[in-house]
Amino acid sequence: MREVEQQQQRDRLRRPTAAVEVERLQKWMHTVAPDKATLDDIDPEYGLHDYQLHIDMHSKGNTYMCGTFRSLFCRKEYIRNGYLRLTVISYKNNSQHLPLVGKLGLSWKTDALEGIVQNCFIMDVTLLDESQKPFWCFSAPVKMVTTSKAPDLYKYFGSSYYLNYVDSIGKVHVEMVWMEETQEYYITNLVLYLSTQKISSWFGRNY
Repeated sequence: MREVEQQQQRDRLRRPTAAVEVERLQKWMHTVAPDKATLDDIDPEYGLHDYQLHIDMHSKGNTYMCGTFRSLFCRKEYIRNGYLRLTVISYKNNSQHLPLVGKLGLSWKTDALEGIVQNCFIMDVTLLDESQKPFWCFSAPVKMVTTSKAPDLYKYFGSSYYLNYVDSIGKVHVEMVWMEETQEYYITNLVLYLSTQKISSWFGRNY
């Protein structure tokens, strides 16, 4: 009986600490994920520039590509079909093209079996606005798909691939080629498309 009373006393002591921790986490989530950006009535292109992207492509301890891209922007003439376009890696600029390091695949394991799903991996994206507030964050499995489109760039001689991710905030489009000489995939095009509805709501504008 005494042991039960002692356990109940310990439980009562724990409750305030747990409540404080929950409240702290709620405040933290509200801080890092605000509903709107800071209003700006001066900048005529507020919400179109100075984005920062951090992207990580990985699978079970293997990092294929990890990078941060700053000062991303979109001109007003590139706002089309309800989306704002941010070009991160351009196929026209060879110096921007990046390799995916390692053998791509999404590994799985059970008590009895294990394997790997070829050409699949996890893609983590964090996009910050010009005030360094999180505008778009997600982590999702993605799959590379073979395309019949021939590489536009003479330096690549292998097959071409693409992958797409879509949700209510935006889209990610990535194009890759297999480079036979180095036995690596190269990202030749990486573009983000952000919903103008989300942009307008976030920045208090009408794009």
